[in-house]
Amino acid sequence: MVRGPAHPPAVTRANLTYTEDPVGTFKIKVTPSITIPASPSPRHVWVSVQANLDFAVGGQFGWGDRAVLSNSPAAWQNPGGGFGVCPDWAPITGCIGITDPDFQFLLVGTHTP
Repeated sequence: MVRGPAHPPAVTRANLTYTEDPVGTFKIKVTPSITIPASPSPRHVWVSVQANLDFAVGGQFGWGDRAVLSNSPAAWQNPGGGFGVCPDWAPITGCIGITDPDFQFLLVGTHTP
């Protein structure tokens, strides 16, 4: 069984604006910035996006998937089970019908030792 975050998010941001460059690639500037404390042991840092858009006007938002797996497989939860899939956390490979095990995203920021 895949589990999602064990605890509520420590840091959240709401109603952030985005740019789309190139088309289909969303860039979200997180302000104020988030500090992720150093950890002596491996851990997960959960990243989530909830798009609020009109399907008839804006289509739908989704993560791009990739064949390369980094650490644990990507997991997904679809609260309420819309479209009859994944009301609980599950690996994306068994949940939404894709074969690639990971999502793609890029975090850009600074690193301070």
